[in-house]
Amino acid sequence: MSTSNAAEPTPTPVTDGTTTTRTGRDAVGGPGWAVNSHDGQSTLKLHAGISIMAVVLCLFVTWIFIHLGTITPAIIFGVVALICLGIFVGCRARLAKVRGKH
Repeated sequence: MSTSNAAEPTPTPVTDGTTTTRTGRDAVGGPGWAVNSHDGQSTLKLHAGISIMAVVLCLFVTWIFIHLGTITPAIIFGVVALICLGIFVGCRARLAKVRGKH
């Protein structure tokens, strides 16, 4: 009696059938979720939420390093916060672009 799940098939993404080809620009998140599918939009929302949490945490750590007087780590975490903010803006822009098409 084996408890291995090796024989179970890998789940495939569910799409609404509006996209026929999946390229790197049309997919987001996991294995080929189309951006205009429900799962693709949920993934973009999740990425946006995670990036905002990362911005808040990085800014907090930046403030701590500035308060301690160590400027180099503060600059590094500030740059990471800006990158995360860019990811948030990119996710929201892609969501707005997809929602504008419908």
